[in-house]
Amino acid sequence: MGKKKVINYMLSEFGYIVKKDVIKQYIDYNGKISSLTLEKYNFLTPTGLLLDEWVDDIKLKVVDDKYCIFSINIREKYGVFNKTGDIIVPLIYDEITYDKDNIFIAKSQDKYGFVTPNGQLTPIVFYEIKPFFETVAAVKYRSKWGYISKYAKMDNPNDDREYQIKPQYEAANNFIDGEAIVVLNGEEIKIDRNNNIIKNKVKTKHQ
Repeated sequence: MGKKKVINYMLSEFGYIVKKDVIKQYIDYNGKISSLTLEKYNFLTPTGLLLDEWVDDIKLKVVDDKYCIFSINIREKYGVFNKTGDIIVPLIYDEITYDKDNIFIAKSQDKYGFVTPNGQLTPIVFYEIKPFFETVAAVKYRSKWGYISKYAKMDNPNDDREYQIKPQYEAANNFIDGEAIVVLNGEEIKIDRNNNIIKNKVKTKHQ
């Protein structure tokens, strides 16, 4: 085992990427013992090493100045840790992006959901989702779009009561000033947050 060496100073508020050389022995084609030097990486936080094992590669992205999205090796799984070195979103997701207000959009097996430092806000079951606007987000469950609230944890996506507006639309846009344009039966209509129709619009082919 080699000595640890700091190789990246760009994330000094969170810690540093560190590298060490690992000597691996093997039997070559001539039956002789040979050695190979491998570079391994970890992340040194204020409270110690982030990972239990040294890895071949580590990628990091700071968001909102207080979280760091990371992935390791060829697993291509993503998680999130904070400035004290605590992993607040486990390293199990295929993709993670930061929305806002301590909420992350997570992808797993081609489905999406929302996660927070306190756990999943929703199951990872939606075919498409949009970021939160005015505390609600448009989500596509199966073939229909609806809306969820950032203040209500969802446990069962099949329970219409857990939605701000249950999935029923062919398309849905973000709420702006309390109004959103949705598509129902090929017609664009404008609704409020209580799903009341504010204005009917001409029929249009939704793209």
